[in-house]
Amino acid sequence: MSIQLKTVKDCLKSPAYWLILLFILVLTVPAVVWNELPDSVRNKKLLNENRASKPEPRLQIRRLQRYPKEFQSYYNDAFPFREYLVWSSRKITGPVTNFFNSRVIAGKDHYLFYTNAAERHGDESRDYKGELLWTEGQLDTIIEKLEGVRKGLKEMNIDFCMVVAPNKMTVYDDKLPAKRKYKRGEILRAEQLIRHAEKHAPELKIFFMADTLADLRKKIDYPLFLHEDTHWNELSGYVATREIIRRVSGKKELPPLDKAKIVQDKEPVIGGDLRTQLGTGEPLKYYYHKVVVPGCKKVKVYAYKPENPYDNHCRRSRNPKAPDSRKVWVYRDSFAQAMEPYISMYFREVDYFWNIPIRRIQYMGPKKPDLVIFQVVERNIVSLDNVDFESKRKAEAWRFYQK
Repeated sequence: MSIQLKTVKDCLKSPAYWLILLFILVLTVPAVVWNELPDSVRNKKLLNENRASKPEPRLQIRRLQRYPKEFQSYYNDAFPFREYLVWSSRKITGPVTNFFNSRVIAGKDHYLFYTNAAERHGDESRDYKGELLWTEGQLDTIIEKLEGVRKGLKEMNIDFCMVVAPNKMTVYDDKLPAKRKYKRGEILRAEQLIRHAEKHAPELKIFFMADTLADLRKKIDYPLFLHEDTHWNELSGYVATREIIRRVSGKKELPPLDKAKIVQDKEPVIGGDLRTQLGTGEPLKYYYHKVVVPGCKKVKVYAYKPENPYDNHCRRSRNPKAPDSRKVWVYRDSFAQAMEPYISMYFREVDYFWNIPIRRIQYMGPKKPDLVIFQVVERNIVSLDNVDFESKRKAEAWRFYQK
């Protein structure tokens, strides 16, 4: 007995013992205290996070392998005092992260810019400087794939066009901070693509909205991009839609933006994905604008979840009174959201798909569209040389759509 007491006394004298005990207390005490606090404290939101928190996963035998990863994601969003700790960290480190953040640049007039510097080939700032240009071989491969898609669709009497949404930095380069010393390169990667297509595939309809929006800024005083977000707003979405309609011989000409009826949104936009990534400062309120199109009414675009393993971002609109009776499929990324109101009010039937092989249309049976629109943002065109346009296996998984 005396030997055991001596051992305990020796442990109490050891710093390692107290460190272990402190570690256990740090893990357990916050959880105990957190559960005793009122809901007003536990549910208080101090962060402007433009996303939904991960739900608590259910432990199921058939999903046992996924459970640890899913629980880790849930716990990262739900650990005790998370809101207060992250908020405090951002307040303390704000002056540093505001200048040295590798992903976000704080520019002039409250404009924030996304560099995507963590991605070796998707860095917007390097692309803007002309440091990430394609080789002739890469351009040949990309244009060959896109031209193959166009020809395949043409054989089925389906028209095809592609629109590249510019990076915010490309249109608002004058808002970049002078201390960063950004200088635009002689040619951008998207401009390379357009020139190569004009030379080697003149029937391929690809257009880059950068020059159009840059010229438009000289004529109107409204913002075309969201201040604290990577995305453009509905005014740019309208201009892109108008250009698509013009390229595919739309039956009704839409007025240019500088002559259209522009109205202000009733609700302000507060913050955005760049403010969240920057992790400092309070988000500001901005009122943006949209276009009222004569003779066209805004229609509902609703989400649906098809039973397939490749995509859960499917959206659809049906507009019997649309000026154009064509059925349209839009392959898109997040920038198409600002285009949806105008595409859907102009065309009778529209389906929006995210990251699905275009070639699947060839295996779809009778329910084919009349027009395919392929939309991609400038920073993501780097992935075009890896896009799977040819996958018959994935395409056949979409046979459910014929029902």
